[in-house]
Amino acid sequence: MAMRVSRLAASNLVLAVAMVAVGLPGIITAVRRVPAEIVIETMRSGQHVSQPDMDAALATLETVAPLSPAARRDMALGLLARDSAASSLNDTVRADHAARELRTYLSSVPDDWRAWADLAIAEVRRSNAFAAVEPFKMSIELAPAPAEDLGWRCGLGFTLLPLLDDEGREMLIRQVEMAMSDTIRRDTQADFVRYVEGKGLSNLVRGALEQDPVARQKFEHLIVALR
Repeated sequence: MAMRVSRLAASNLVLAVAMVAVGLPGIITAVRRVPAEIVIETMRSGQHVSQPDMDAALATLETVAPLSPAARRDMALGLLARDSAASSLNDTVRADHAARELRTYLSSVPDDWRAWADLAIAEVRRSNAFAAVEPFKMSIELAPAPAEDLGWRCGLGFTLLPLLDDEGREMLIRQVEMAMSDTIRRDTQADFVRYVEGKGLSNLVRGALEQDPVARQKFEHLIVALR
């Protein structure tokens, strides 16, 4: 009996050690990842992140990305947010890196609409706008009504407009119409109008609202009210 109990205790000990051995890399990865992901989330929310903090976060995420899809996604977002002149060599290299990481991430998490949108942005930044079309459409298909993101999403769509097929153009028009619909809060609509005005996209929005005179009128009224 004592021998049987001893064997059972030894077996449980081996099992416990094995569980710790399997789980320990994940625990270490999470502990290292969380502070870096807080930096990325701060940046995503629109708050300022210093370059040293961003550099440190990217260095950490680079080391843990092979063990964490979330870290891979956040590293790509951080690479796209790094300060550098548009169309510069550094910007292109970072966009290349971000696109690779996002494609790897999406192979395991294909329903992340934000990651698809980020991939479209990365492809545009690496001067490969044609490759951005399908990720752009996927982001809309997976999340057709993200109110707070309608401004930059429509901006991205207008950037890709010459390359969009009929389906993509219809998707973009529906996004613009949605931005001016009664389902969207007025302050969100005001943010949308500020965004498109600031980007010089107002005439393109007017064209997209050509078949919706009510939404077109609301858009014009908001432009006047915000000036």
